Amino acid sequence: MQISVNTRKAFAAVGCATALLAPLRLEAQNWFLEKYLPIMPPYCRYTQMYRERVEGGNNPAEIKRWYDTLGDTFHNMHHYCGGLGLLHAAKFDSRTPQERESKLAGAIGEFTYQIDRTPPDHVLMPEFLNSRADAQIRLGKGNLAVPDLLRAIELRPDWWPSSITLSDYYKSVGKTDLAREVLEKALAASPDSNTLRSRLANLDAEKGARQATPQRSAKRAVSKQSAKTVPMRTDESASQSAEPTLAK
Repeated sequence: MQISVNTRKAFAAVGCATALLAPLRLEAQNWFLEKYLPIMPPYCRYTQMYRERVEGGNNPAEIKRWYDTLGDTFHNMHHYCGGLGLLHAAKFDSRTPQERESKLAGAIGEFTYQIDRTPPDHVLMPEFLNSRADAQIRLGKGNLAVPDLLRAIELRPDWWPSSITLSDYYKSVGKTDLAREVLEKALAASPDSNTLRSRLANLDAEKGARQATPQRSAKRAVSKQSAKTVPMRTDESASQSAEPTLAK
């Protein structure tokens, strides 16, 4: 059987593409990414897969403690921790937009696997939902993130990271009133949170700056017009011039 020149070129192109994508697929499958453990929840070290790969992870007492704390859900939590590893890799170690998107998609897959196998009222469900929403937003799928975040907030109104994520998303798409409303409700549930107070203050400061800009522009326009007949007054010129985890 003879293969045409065009067919051989097509096979060659597919082979080159496969070779280029292979390292990326391998990294996506090997999502353990132990180097991110210092910024991941403490239980990750003792989950399946990780415990066999990292120093101190295969500690029977700690493994039992986390099973006692988190129940059967802990059995699958290497998937959640793997998703966190991919999410961090997407943030900090992506060489191309395609690589970043692949890691984010992989993270969403791992988070979804965990969420689908976790009781809806589990203590960590808000954290799982918040992490998936974070990845969805970074992947440009904020419309899918909002239901996750609203559900997380409903489950634990006093766990403010979900409110921060939702508020930041609303702010990024120009819905500043909704962003502020989310923060106000979160602060009512967590009145001692300095992080929420700081976010609210920043939001108000940015709003004030936006409102002041048109006024300054108008003043400058009037001043330029007046400068044709009246010298500008010098005093006028001068006047114009800390993410916690739910499991511990």
